[in-house]
Amino acid sequence: MNRHQPRLAGPGRAHRRARRSRRTHRARYSRCRPRTRHTLSAPADLWDRIDALYAWLTAHRTRGGHEDLLLRLLKLPEEVGEATAAVIGALGHNPRKGVSHTWQDVEAELCDIAVTALVALRMLTPDARDVFAHHLDRVTRRSLAGGTVTDATE
Repeated sequence: MNRHQPRLAGPGRAHRRARRSRRTHRARYSRCRPRTRHTLSAPADLWDRIDALYAWLTAHRTRGGHEDLLLRLLKLPEEVGEATAAVIGALGHNPRKGVSHTWQDVEAELCDIAVTALVALRMLTPDARDVFAHHLDRVTRRSLAGGTVTDATE
């Protein structure tokens, strides 16, 4: 670069510092806002929405068969990584970034994990609603009974 040319704003040090400052400001002051509660009830229309997301993904898929399911399953570790990054950011554990996320960011990432898993289950079986309900019932009974419930399918 010619030393007489002005430096453009971009991925340079000042740009990174300004971006980090905005993230820190957002993380610091977003905790002061009252938390908004959503009025949608998830259980009533959860599976209708999962079916709609599945239909949308099916209409826009670029791969077919098992490869499509494999790619959907590979979205899960990606989402878990984003949740992990959000927790690290909320705790300010990375000294280079400081507090870069809020606990609301962590909540959103955990919801992304749940949605991704349910859509992947729907891709695997059209009976995802029943499969999940049966599995949740089995896990709940086993956990609340102190691990004494046995099921032939476990």
